[in-house]
Amino acid sequence: MSENRMRTARLFALAAAGFVLLGIFFNVKGTKSDVDVFVLDGYFLLYHDTFIWIAVVTCGVFALLYFTSARWLRTPLNKGLSLANLVLIVVPLALITWSLRGLNPLLERGHESRLETFLLFNIFIPTIGFLLGCLLFAVNFCWTLIRGLRARG
Repeated sequence: MSENRMRTARLFALAAAGFVLLGIFFNVKGTKSDVDVFVLDGYFLLYHDTFIWIAVVTCGVFALLYFTSARWLRTPLNKGLSLANLVLIVVPLALITWSLRGLNPLLERGHESRLETFLLFNIFIPTIGFLLGCLLFAVNFCWTLIRGLRARG
């Protein structure tokens, strides 16, 4: 029973390790991966490693949340919703980090006309999926908490 409760936490930890390996692969490949961001009058240079570490920390936080919720709540989280949450968190993070890797080569080759489509399909839609995954975790956690309180009360 305890092993079933920890499955999603282990999968999130495995995803974090996968993102670390993805970052190592990107650094070994050695292509330019910086993203220039202009906000109002400010100029920011974001390295691709920043996005990899954000993905690693996000997966680590969700692994910790699933691990602690399995320990603190006597009622296990819904397995189907947990696996859907895993997919809705990890897949968009992977798409975003992979897409940001290809943003500068796209601009260097002079494909600015494709930039809006690129940003829509490779950044905006995965971000919506990620936010939906966060919402799904909150619903799953609240539903399990309410179900556990009803069973005790």
